[in-house]
Amino acid sequence: MRKKLKIAALIGLMVGVSLNTRAQEKSVYTYRLAGVGAIKPMGWIKNQMDRDLRQGLIGSFDKISNTVTYNLFVNQNRLNDRKYDNRKEWWSGEHEGYWKDAIIRMAYLTENRQYIDSAQAWVNEIINNTDTSGYIGIYKKGDTPHTRYNFTGPNGELWTQSRIMVALAAYYEFTGDKRVLDHLKKAVQLTMEKYRKKNPFATGTDGGTGHGVGYFEILEWLYRTTENKAYAEFAKKLYADLDRADTNIEDLAPKRLEAKKPYFSNHGAHIAEGFMAPFWLKALYPAPEYEQYARNAMYKLNYATTPGGAMRADENVQERKGTGNEAYEYCGITELISPFNSMISFSGDMQLADRTERAVFNAAQGARFADLSAVSYLTKDNRIAIDPKKKLGRYTFDSNHYAASCCTLNSGRLMPYYVQGMWMDNADGSGVTAVMFGPSSYTTTVKGTEVTIEEQTAYPFEDNIDFVFTVGQPASFTFTFRKPFGVTDVDISGVEDAEIDTANNTISVTRAWKTGDKVRVQFNFDVKQTADVDPEGNRQYFIRRGPLLYALAFPFTKRKLKEHNTSGFYQWNVTCTDQNGWDYQWPENPSFELVRDKAKSDVAFPFDKPVLKIKTQLRDTNGNKMDMTLVPMGNTVLRRLTFPMAP
Repeated sequence: MRKKLKIAALIGLMVGVSLNTRAQEKSVYTYRLAGVGAIKPMGWIKNQMDRDLRQGLIGSFDKISNTVTYNLFVNQNRLNDRKYDNRKEWWSGEHEGYWKDAIIRMAYLTENRQYIDSAQAWVNEIINNTDTSGYIGIYKKGDTPHTRYNFTGPNGELWTQSRIMVALAAYYEFTGDKRVLDHLKKAVQLTMEKYRKKNPFATGTDGGTGHGVGYFEILEWLYRTTENKAYAEFAKKLYADLDRADTNIEDLAPKRLEAKKPYFSNHGAHIAEGFMAPFWLKALYPAPEYEQYARNAMYKLNYATTPGGAMRADENVQERKGTGNEAYEYCGITELISPFNSMISFSGDMQLADRTERAVFNAAQGARFADLSAVSYLTKDNRIAIDPKKKLGRYTFDSNHYAASCCTLNSGRLMPYYVQGMWMDNADGSGVTAVMFGPSSYTTTVKGTEVTIEEQTAYPFEDNIDFVFTVGQPASFTFTFRKPFGVTDVDISGVEDAEIDTANNTISVTRAWKTGDKVRVQFNFDVKQTADVDPEGNRQYFIRRGPLLYALAFPFTKRKLKEHNTSGFYQWNVTCTDQNGWDYQWPENPSFELVRDKAKSDVAFPFDKPVLKIKTQLRDTNGNKMDMTLVPMGNTVLRRLTFPMAP
């Protein structure tokens, strides 16, 4: 049976939280995040991660740069008043955490034995070298100034701990190694005790101190994993500490979120790292002030978001509106995915899933070479030229930017974190929800029965998804999937004798499921022309169909500028060879034709070459109509995404 569901006309039941759910979760979570090992990428997503690991910069980063090779979480020898290799003492701790997090997640998700062995060796070395205090961090033991927890200036303690701890948390979820969970609990307990009566944000105004907002991520994970409310209580204390401190990163503090203005102004990556905090506290401790902080944080983020889905920030946001001509940082894209995953689990807000797909499939893919041999630290939606000297080379495509290694390392964390948010369990135990789409499979237990759902699709490069069920024994439960942005109607088959409800931008199918059942979903997306308005009211327009944005790509040449440590990885000079079309405009009432490359119907590496295109017309400066072909933004290096309307 095939049903066509008109989205605008659907009326359904709000997804609720049952009294049968876990005591800690019943007032906090709508969905429960899946363990990272329960979701298996397939198709193009797995292909991309596998190639990124084996051939891209992530798998070879220890050869590209020494910043990840100091083994700081074993040696624990840093002092906070010193620089190392002319860098702040916490930088290498940050980078090592990023790198090991990326490798651990990519290795297990792609089942790469070589890197799994490396991951196991790293984790064992950290665990086996942890002293009786339980400390997991980079700083030297002692009671004198500048040793761990004894800072009189900059403080990278919470930040560096959080970066390796999320890697260890992932390892625990992949392997079930209880030693790791026990060590994480002991290490976090130590930090909570040390900062019980001290403010970790009070001693320094450097970036490391402000980056400490990333600690909310490991606190939420431990709360969710252990159901111990002590982690939530410390998060509440930590958020109040942020408000009382005088740091250089205050955009997420209550004193800055009490009002919609000023807009975000500080470092964009910091904002992304701690963005979850007011939303989690709102769920934990319902109160008007937390509701206000969360609402204003989202308002400010919306203002700063570019058409491609990234937060405008060329390091700092500077209270600027996100438009197609504004720069954004790769770190800011990756670091928002995990907070958004958690925020979906609190609130059930599926608009956050739309935002994640938009950023991952567009801004993030358009800021890297397809083979991940290099990424652009700073990028713009509209980009025709790259100055290798601007902002210490941040605009170049590089395998390790001189300014910092963070963005190249974060490129390897992007897709694993996307995969982690693709599937969630309903917190009331009623069923399973497909939150973000792409080829994958998910194994979980529903009402005591093991369930595996395989998502067979090339989404977002095709509109069809087949959800194929394998169940331990026939069982009745609810299968839910998100209604993505831009859908006017949905064709769905395989739902005979099912109860279908909609709410919260979802479609829920409740029935008795058996092995071999298949639900076929076809999203009927419209091409949408959307205005990009700058602060002065000037309008440009971009084209979007479903999660993909379409841009005019410009040809370019690549030239090696330098090689990093004879690694075979480079900084590149990218030069446009033909700027024809850069100054074109939209005609009134343009038409669009979607073209699929049938020769690439088996989409293995869809960002290597476009498999979808949109044919349209633009006007040149003389008013002539010009036939043009737009391609997905993620298939471009130099591009024009937004165009003005012809007068």
